[in-house]
Amino acid sequence: MATTLVVKRDDTRGLKLYYLIIEGGGLVLRCVLDRKFSTEARSIIDPDIKLELQKLKLRGILKESQLEKIYPSSGALSSSEDYDMTLLVALLRAIFCDRNYTGWFEGNEPAVNDHSDEAEIVRIRNLRNTIIHKAKTGLTETVFRKLWQDVTEVLVRFGSRDIPDLKSKLDKLESDTIDKELENAILNNLNQWIEMEKTLEGFVVQTIKEHSPKGKVMC
Repeated sequence: MATTLVVKRDDTRGLKLYYLIIEGGGLVLRCVLDRKFSTEARSIIDPDIKLELQKLKLRGILKESQLEKIYPSSGALSSSEDYDMTLLVALLRAIFCDRNYTGWFEGNEPAVNDHSDEAEIVRIRNLRNTIIHKAKTGLTETVFRKLWQDVTEVLVRFGSRDIPDLKSKLDKLESDTIDKELENAILNNLNQWIEMEKTLEGFVVQTIKEHSPKGKVMC
């Protein structure tokens, strides 16, 4: 059963960092996804992509409601603006990223000089997990500043190619007001993202077992 992420009533620092990960990370991944579709002359409605996403649904990695965002029943063409962080990560991993990248497995850290798309997505995930862990005991101002800097550094390196003024956009997020509705949306997005990754990792491990000698995991 998935663990539901909550936030302490007075944990404004933790919530701000979650917001930076979700809003700032979403902004970056959205532009990366759009660029990849454009440079590879592909579309979300390509038959092979639709088939791959249907497979993710059958495996429980994507939900029907998420597929509805990608392929609305109205017949309208969706755009990356319709996709939340969970969908953006799932789409990049399923369509464009190296599925055999070892960093996908929880606990793995990319090499310092590895700035591939896979490595940067993993770094964002790992920073998310660090924030969740530290927020459980409360974040001091010093720790908050360090984590904000770490997240911003990864996002700027990953996204500046597509968003020249990205640093200033991220800096402005710190002064945004987070009401209860936005707080619930942030936490819901984080929970869905975590749940999707656990399901996907479980499927990958099972696949490796099935194709490894004597059923052993070969990582």
